[in-house]
Amino acid sequence: MGTHTPAAEQRRLVARWRGTDASMAAFARLHGVRPTTFSAWVAQHRSEPPTLSAPPAFVQVTVPPMPPSSPEHCVHVGEHSLRFDSPPPASWFAAVVRALSPC
Repeated sequence: MGTHTPAAEQRRLVARWRGTDASMAAFARLHGVRPTTFSAWVAQHRSEPPTLSAPPAFVQVTVPPMPPSSPEHCVHVGEHSLRFDSPPPASWFAAVVRALSPC
């Protein structure tokens, strides 16, 4: 590569490298770029938002209605599952959780 590589070409090479199993240094050498330069490109283009090849488009999404949830409350503590018809008293529940998962 020359003394200055356009940002679009840098991004293209970084994207191609991410699709390979090659090390950063090996890929850079294969494409005539110093490994330290290529490493800087990778770091620089990691923080940039990806560029879109086409303008954003509206996509309509339809979500089917969810069936009503059951009034049951379920809590998982480690390997235990506790199911309640209504929330239990906080002090009782705290004692049960402490007994099931001692610190």
